[in-house]
Amino acid sequence: LVGLIKLYFKNFKAQLPSTFFLAGILLFSCNCYLYAMLQIKFFAYIVPLGGISFIIGWFTLAYQLKGLKS
Repeated sequence: LVGLIKLYFKNFKAQLPSTFFLAGILLFSCNCYLYAMLQIKFFAYIVPLGGISFIIGWFTLAYQLKGLKS
């Protein structure tokens, strides 16, 4: 989605939302898999940080889209 927005809006700065989405993927999804496979509680404690990263990514994306014109 961020890549498509970047194609349509040439002055869109995609680095900040993309960074938070990548952090969300790594912290949320990867740690869910690791916890399911290894049953080490430490990985389950990191999962909420990934969810927060996703939420921050969506807010930064919305904030940056608010001021754009095509």
